[in-house]
Amino acid sequence: MKKTLALLLCLVLVALSLFSCGGAPRIQKETWIFAVALLDNNITHVSSAHTDAAPEGTPVIECTLTAKGGEITITDLTNEKTYIGTYSDREKINPSAADYRITFGRKKGQAVTSRGLNVSGTKETQTLTLYIDDYEILFAAAE
Repeated sequence: MKKTLALLLCLVLVALSLFSCGGAPRIQKETWIFAVALLDNNITHVSSAHTDAAPEGTPVIECTLTAKGGEITITDLTNEKTYIGTYSDREKINPSAADYRITFGRKKGQAVTSRGLNVSGTKETQTLTLYIDDYEILFAAAE
């Protein structure tokens, strides 16, 4: 019985350490840098760091996203515009992703933060994807 309890305690401690160390990134803990915007899976805008992934002539913009206290702010540095919306507390939570409800004016959507490896599989990265109407807007955590 003591061995079973000791084993169970070890499993609980390992699970807790995994959730606390490698959990999903929180939307408000990072400054997010725009990477690419897609409409119906077609690239509509791209950042200067990702132009090689876009068709020639795709508009290039630079944006940042921050979130704090239920307010989400997208700053379009290229066009000198700011978009302010709201986000909810975390909805669905698992060890590698968190789901938030977002609203920009009358537009409602979803924001998902996740943790994973970069495209080359060499470095862990944190991402934020906004889903609004048929748009997907991808951000990466600032380094």
